[in-house]
Amino acid sequence: MIIKLSSELNVSLYPEGEFAYGSGHIDPLKATNPGLVYETSTEEYLRVWCNVSRSLGSVIPANASCPHTLTPKEINYPSMAVQLDMKKTFTVSFPRTVTNVGHTNSTYVAFIEGNHSNLSINVEPNTLKFTTLNQKMKFVVTIRGKRMNPSTIKRLALLWIDGVHKVRSPIVLHAMGTSNGEKAINPSTFHMIFVILMIMILMC
Repeated sequence: MIIKLSSELNVSLYPEGEFAYGSGHIDPLKATNPGLVYETSTEEYLRVWCNVSRSLGSVIPANASCPHTLTPKEINYPSMAVQLDMKKTFTVSFPRTVTNVGHTNSTYVAFIEGNHSNLSINVEPNTLKFTTLNQKMKFVVTIRGKRMNPSTIKRLALLWIDGVHKVRSPIVLHAMGTSNGEKAINPSTFHMIFVILMIMILMC
């Protein structure tokens, strides 16, 4: 909830962008009336953990069965981030579900914030019409693009606006590799570690 109601910081002061400062400054007052929330269950974290933990040297055997696994980009989290292969064109999708905790009858329209030149971004559906409180609705953000330069970070955001609320979800696309052959930071690894830490907290 807090992520959705944060204001972006000055990227010029933090070259690493969202990997340095997250979603930005939180607004505790707006958090009391968020409009929409992304609910993430413990089961989702466990399913992601089962899928990615083997590459981190987990106790889960490589040949273990992990039915109904999720990739990190599929977890129902407000932010959307993916690491891309800079040598390839790409299509990436982020399925999400939001819950209406604002007004009983409300209509939210999707907008994309930020410079998305050379990218094709589709939100389907791009309008969410709620008729009851706690009603859930699904949508998918699909992004297509051409090859990106080494170590490029594209910073965007999905906004759901109903005239009262502005629900913001950061979108970060990060190209692998560097131009001088040095090893680049891998945001996916940070995402995996975050998932495992969340599971440990939830299970305490």
